[in-house]
Amino acid sequence: MLLIPILIIALAAGFMVFLFLNRADRLPHPPDPVLEKASLELAQKKTAYEKLEQSLFEQIDKKFGKKYIQDIKDGMISVGMPSEFLLMAWGKPAETAALTVYNGTGEKWVYHQVGSNGKQNHTEVILLNNKVDGWKDI
Repeated sequence: MLLIPILIIALAAGFMVFLFLNRADRLPHPPDPVLEKASLELAQKKTAYEKLEQSLFEQIDKKFGKKYIQDIKDGMISVGMPSEFLLMAWGKPAETAALTVYNGTGEKWVYHQVGSNGKQNHTEVILLNNKVDGWKDI
């Protein structure tokens, strides 16, 4: 017997919530001209960036082939990769140091990255004659 009034109250409350959420005064706000202008500028800059990126990758393809293009896009590095492509794939290193090597010039670049587990990783990349020779986690 007590269940019927509770059921009626619950249905009435649900109907009132429905009416509240679908009321007429919840019309969309008029467009913000500043926001629209910024959105248009962002779209234009994105298009310009994509054209520049496409042109750059075409030049890389002509000189080095497609291998490095996919590595750069995926944020991967490989032995023999030019240091410029390392910069494109991983960005500017946190630390750099010159190395003395027997067969040319060398550098050590250290990167600090946050892993998928939230832990900070440190990777040391060795460059010989401006090409990736190897890397290790430190």
